[in-house]
Amino acid sequence: FFYGILAVIFIVSYFIIKDFFIEGITAIVLAFLIKPITDKLSKKMSRPLAALISVLGLLLLVTISLIYIAKSLLGEVSHLINSSAPRELINLISNLPGSDLIVNNIDPIKRALGEYLLSTLPSLAFLVPSILFSLFIIFFLMYFILVDWYNLKVRIINAIPFKNKLIIL
Repeated sequence: FFYGILAVIFIVSYFIIKDFFIEGITAIVLAFLIKPITDKLSKKMSRPLAALISVLGLLLLVTISLIYIAKSLLGEVSHLINSSAPRELINLISNLPGSDLIVNNIDPIKRALGEYLLSTLPSLAFLVPSILFSLFIIFFLMYFILVDWYNLKVRIINAIPFKNKLIIL
């Protein structure tokens, strides 16, 4: 009976945790990467405040990087649209055998592509809250991993069943 209840608890726990597994692994890796910064800051201030500053600094760095990438990507797309590349592509395609079908139907192809992009836009809009929630989970977990790093390390060492477990960590 006890093992049955334990199995049910593990199965239910799995179904709760499985959706956040990637976020948890990402949080652990990012926490490991910014741990040296948190350690240096924690010498001058409390560990929770140092962890908060480290996580907010990483969040700021990620936000600035994403804004820069988006701005560069939009600039490249507008440059591509305004350049002669689409005309050169049509000329290149027109030299291929059987290209009459494509060249003669460019307007319907552009219309179908535009309709497809417009139809996928709502699904992309629904992805934004999911991505923001995942990012919130990652940074939230990172904070608590950084605050409780040494206690987590001791718990992991105690859970490892090997003789030379200190070599692993």
